[in-house]
Amino acid sequence: MSEDKLIDVKSWFEYFPNELIIDKYTANQIMSLEKIKDVYNSLTYGRICIDNLFLENPGYLIDEDMSKSGRSVIKSTIMNNCLSYYNYCIDYSWQVLWLYYNTVDKSYFNSMDKYIEFMEKCNLKKLKKLLINKDEKQLCKHIEAFFNNNNKVKTIRKKYNTIKHRGFYHIEGLGENYKESIISIDGKRLPLLHREEIDLNKLKEELIEFDNLFVKYFEVIIDKVVPSEIKDGSCREMTLEDVIARRNDLLKLVENEKLNSKK
Repeated sequence: MSEDKLIDVKSWFEYFPNELIIDKYTANQIMSLEKIKDVYNSLTYGRICIDNLFLENPGYLIDEDMSKSGRSVIKSTIMNNCLSYYNYCIDYSWQVLWLYYNTVDKSYFNSMDKYIEFMEKCNLKKLKKLLINKDEKQLCKHIEAFFNNNNKVKTIRKKYNTIKHRGFYHIEGLGENYKESIISIDGKRLPLLHREEIDLNKLKEELIEFDNLFVKYFEVIIDKVVPSEIKDGSCREMTLEDVIARRNDLLKLVENEKLNSKK
């Protein structure tokens, strides 16, 4: 198991928003907290994949009678998932800040179309511009340094992009991967198109290093977006007045839906 090498992130679970606090903060605060959940889930799935990648017989994944090539197919699938989940974490971390530093109203809670349209505008270039406009130059440098100036992160990103744009890696057990023709003349062989090979043991260590680097990087973002009272557990929960206000919001929503259905 790899847990002993990884930084504990269970505390992130406590930052997920719930209905008892949703009226205490602005829409952008609540939406950024909700996006932390995506980061947490993606990181956790990545960690599960690291462990399953090296199980000789991961139970429900591999049947006892499965062939060696069949086991390699499963391992290749897990590896691809692992690289994907860890790279999703990077994009989701940008979205946390995109949501937090943009001004949005609570109508986004009730409109998936508006939310999706808004999130599709998020990319690193636009986020950097937003952070600079919000006088968050240090935070901008922080995310840029993690993504562009860190060789470990570049390595994992490159492997992910190889799968995304060029095709799958070859791992041991997935058939032959000839790099040269079988026939030779005077010791000369023709080069053949082949798949790039990957060492799973080396990849595991790289993923663990990436995981810990990401956690340290994301903790800085958490410190920016998570209110202190949520961190220390002192956040005031909903009062009767809050419940009444929520009921009134629901009544307005129902009335608007009725009016729209009549048009």
